[in-house]
Amino acid sequence: MMHRSLPGAEESPNLSTRRAASRLSNPTAVELLRDLREDFSLLVRQETALLREELRRKAFAMAKDCALLFGGALVVSAGVVISIMAITALLAWLFQYWGMSESAARFSAAAVTAVGTLAGGSVLAYCGMNRLKKRSLIPEESLQRLNDNKEWICRHIH
Repeated sequence: MMHRSLPGAEESPNLSTRRAASRLSNPTAVELLRDLREDFSLLVRQETALLREELRRKAFAMAKDCALLFGGALVVSAGVVISIMAITALLAWLFQYWGMSESAARFSAAAVTAVGTLAGGSVLAYCGMNRLKKRSLIPEESLQRLNDNKEWICRHIH
């Protein structure tokens, strides 16, 4: 098996140091392209990480708002049942007191209670939907950084 030595391995330290210094002060086109590729690759990785983090934060905030909306829907459901049971009985008694027949009083009381409960639930759902509408999944920070990078590249290429 033949071992190859690395190019420049047999050179003196002074010569390899001079070559390294020469590369730093006067890089070749291949070295410049390699550096550009490495820098661009690093930039893409960093921007991707920023994008992931920004989307994660936005998704978490939206999940909290969805939980609020879901909680409101549960409260509305419980409120419908409790309100219909308690307020319907009270209104039915009140309507009978005002002279309605028992069946008309019960029906009217149930209708009034249902409308009131649905109105309250609608307010909760409306608030939750408005909060969700204000949220955006567009990663503004990442887009701004990409635009900044694009402008920087354009300035340095031209």
